[in-house]
Amino acid sequence: MTDPNRTPGAPPQVNPNQSGPVVEPAAFGARPGEPLPRKLPTPSATPNPGPVVISPRSSGDPIPTVQFGLALPTISFLLPSMGQLYADPIPNGEVRLRALGLREQMILNTPSLHVRDEAFPMIFRSCVTGLPPTMDVLNLLSEDKNAILVALRQLSYGPRYKVTITCPRRACAKEYEHTVNLEKDLKVNYLTEDKKPRYPLVIDGALLMCKRAVRVRLQTWSDEINLIRERDRALDEQNAMIDPTLKIRLQQQIVDIQDVPPQHLAPFLETLSAHDVSIIEQVIARDLFGVETTIYPPECPKCGHKFKAELTINEGFFRATLPETPAL
Repeated sequence: MTDPNRTPGAPPQVNPNQSGPVVEPAAFGARPGEPLPRKLPTPSATPNPGPVVISPRSSGDPIPTVQFGLALPTISFLLPSMGQLYADPIPNGEVRLRALGLREQMILNTPSLHVRDEAFPMIFRSCVTGLPPTMDVLNLLSEDKNAILVALRQLSYGPRYKVTITCPRRACAKEYEHTVNLEKDLKVNYLTEDKKPRYPLVIDGALLMCKRAVRVRLQTWSDEINLIRERDRALDEQNAMIDPTLKIRLQQQIVDIQDVPPQHLAPFLETLSAHDVSIIEQVIARDLFGVETTIYPPECPKCGHKFKAELTINEGFFRATLPETPAL
């Protein structure tokens, strides 16, 4: 029916009182809130250390959250780090999340973007707001980035996620399906004041055979991407049989070592004892906060073995789960 009060040629108006999709409070400390603005701010370059390996979004502005009266769900999301461990703290430790739309699904369906590690950063730049203007999404801590990925998946496709499990017993290796409830099965640990360390974290030299204090920092999303690229490059160039991941991660996350000049840090690492490497490795790998991605599938239907598995987060994670008997 034509609106008699509308000026000819003007676009139809969205009725703010019209009922729309209802967003229930999501898991991981998420709360419903107002829709995101029609135009999201584009983050500028970050002053934090470490290279930013992904170029800024160049394929147009994010799509509006309201089209033809249909609103994509949005929520406020509390970060596991509480936003406290960044050079510019995130206000209230919260960001805004918008559910994925057609543009984001097209990004997920573009293999070349995954090869270049650009797909998920592009999605974050469209669907995540509330970061300080000087901060790029690649400078999110890995723990915060993983929690946002799980929350975006739940917000966009629902909490049910079907996975294929393989029994780890070699004599069995039975494959069977298991449905994970992201809201109930995955727990998020927050960085409360009682377990908040100071970063860079100092490892007392008395714990190490080298008797030198070592300062380490947390891993960022940019670190993750650079680690994979440097590892693959090292394996290709040197035709190496030994995985260099540990060495690269130490080089990334060790800020400095007492009485060791920066230019001598890399060769000094080569002289560290296995004892010291093990201590440093355990410190940088500690999970003080973040989403727990360990799942506990039912026992193997073939051999009865009980075990735990790690939930893999990749492009296949972002798919809707059809009901067992879909009504088509």
